[in-house]
Amino acid sequence: TSVVFVLRWRGWRLLFAGDAELKSWRTMHEKGVLEPVHFLKVAHHGSHNGTPEGEIFEAILPKKAPDARKRTAAISTWSDTYPGIPHPPTDGRIASRCGLRTTLDDRKKLYFELGFPG
Repeated sequence: TSVVFVLRWRGWRLLFAGDAELKSWRTMHEKGVLEPVHFLKVAHHGSHNGTPEGEIFEAILPKKAPDARKRTAAISTWSDTYPGIPHPPTDGRIASRCGLRTTLDDRKKLYFELGFPG
């Protein structure tokens, strides 16, 4: 079980997916609560089972962005902490739809900042 929420602010939709795994994504999709987002805090440290594929992935990060705002995803992870994380195929799939930032981008820092103008 994990808390997943969308923050709507000045036209931005920011999805914080907690530790949602595929079963949770299917449930959210069945309930009709998923929609395109501008920001995705990638679930489960970027593991293979934290990011859906197919129509569920398309629901949150469609190939064609819904507007001209920049889309970004963020992964909080670290090498060799969990087996199979980071998961390069998942990272690549996400990066094909939006900018991708991770805590691995600059190993001298444990954080990064993102801005959402408005």
